[in-house]
Amino acid sequence: EGVLTHGRDAWLVEPTPQAVADGVVQLLEEKKLRERLVENGYARAKTMPWSQSVRQIEAVLLRHASNK
Repeated sequence: EGVLTHGRDAWLVEPTPQAVADGVVQLLEEKKLRERLVENGYARAKTMPWSQSVRQIEAVLLRHASNK
C-alpha cells in the first residue's frame, strides 16, 4: 500500500491468513484480473529505475516502523 495500486498493478489484501488465502484463490480463478495485474505491473516496472523503487519501499517500511 502506498507503492502499488490495488486492482491496477497489485492485488492487496488484509494481512490475515484467511484474506491472503482468499486473495490467492481469487487470482487463480479470475484469469482476466490476473492478466490485467501482470500487464499493468510490468508496464509500471519498466518505467521505474531501481533507485526510485528502493526509495519507495524504504518509505513504506519507515512509515510502518514509526507506527509501532
